[in-house]
Amino acid sequence: HIMSADTNITTVVGSGSANWCRAPRCRLLVNGAVRAETPILQFSLTRTRYSRADTLSFSCAVDRRALLQAKSGSGAGWFDQPNSAVGAEINITLQMQDAALSGAQWTTMFQGLVDAVTYQPTQAALNVECRDYLSKLIDMRVLGSWMNMTGPEIVKAMAAKAGLAADISITGGMQGQFRQTEHKRHSGISNNRFRTA
Repeated sequence: HIMSADTNITTVVGSGSANWCRAPRCRLLVNGAVRAETPILQFSLTRTRYSRADTLSFSCAVDRRALLQAKSGSGAGWFDQPNSAVGAEINITLQMQDAALSGAQWTTMFQGLVDAVTYQPTQAALNVECRDYLSKLIDMRVLGSWMNMTGPEIVKAMAAKAGLAADISITGGMQGQFRQTEHKRHSGISNNRFRTA
């Protein structure tokens, strides 16, 4: 397990040394299920605490026989959609476990949505780029105003508009625009012809 302090990129390498994870195994869940037709070969996970989403890039081998069995009728695989189709979002979960420990549980390392897919059918190769669910808030256009709301209420309203659920533990007073009788009365008295700029 190697973590770079500058970029916060996690790289897991299986080795015989005493690491936190002696026999690392990973699995990829696509819309909540393991897909046998696309076993994962490698991945790169970048985490950040700043104004961008965590990202996951991974490569898969495409098992053509399993892909044919997974197709329903003439439908394509989960990753092979026509460019013009605006389909449902593809949810991705990356989990890891230490196979050297008996009874080891799967630990979720990443949850997010597929952004881009590169499928090379002649090479049976699949490369996928994902961002975590924060990307829904980052990509959202904010056109509304929040009248008479506290900070936690504004965060919950924004999350709901992006289709997310928010678990808020902060407290706070009025943050957005607010209207109050006392506020109007005092602002009207202070804005006379001698005090306005």
